[in-house]
Amino acid sequence: MYVILLIMPLLMKSQFHLSTAQTGLVLSVFSISMSLSGWIGGLLNNKFSSKKVIGFSFAMIIVSNILFLSLENVGSILFLIVALIIGGFSTGIGLTSMQVASLDSVSKEQSGTASGIYSTFRYFGSIVSSTLIALVTSYNYIFIILGVSGIVGILVAKNIKSGSQDMISSNNSSAKA
Repeated sequence: MYVILLIMPLLMKSQFHLSTAQTGLVLSVFSISMSLSGWIGGLLNNKFSSKKVIGFSFAMIIVSNILFLSLENVGSILFLIVALIIGGFSTGIGLTSMQVASLDSVSKEQSGTASGIYSTFRYFGSIVSSTLIALVTSYNYIFIILGVSGIVGILVAKNIKSGSQDMISSNNSSAKA
C-alpha cells in the first residue's frame, strides 16, 4: 500500500506527464477502491476464513504488480486507473482479514498488544517503502520486489492457524450433536 502511494505520484509525473492535481485525482481511485474493498474484505472474512481472504488478497497483489510492470509498455492512463483499482482492491480486501487473524491468534487479554503490534508493522511498512524507493531507481524493480512480496505473503497466509470463525462453526456443530 505505502509503496504504491509513494511511488505512483513520481511515476505519473515522469512517465505520464500528469500535473499534481491530475496525479491526485488518478491516485484517488486507489484509495477509494482500497476503502470500499476493506468493507468487502470484512464481509468475506465472515463467510470464508482469514487464511483464504488473505491468500486471495496476495494473489491479487501479484496481478496488480504485473499490471504495474506493464505500464511502461502500455502507456495508457485508463490502463493505469484499472491497475490502481485492482491494486487498491487487493490491498484493502486483505487488511481487514489480516487484523482479524492477528487478533484471533491471541487471547482476549492480549488483543490490545496484538493490535498495537499490527499497527506498528503497518507503519514499519511505510518506512521500508520509503527506503526501498530511495534505494531502487527503477520502477520495474520495485514492482518486481512487490510481486515477490506477494508470493511470500501467499506462503505466509497458508500457515495462518484457524481463527475463531472456524472454532465458532465447530462449537455450533458440537452443540447440535
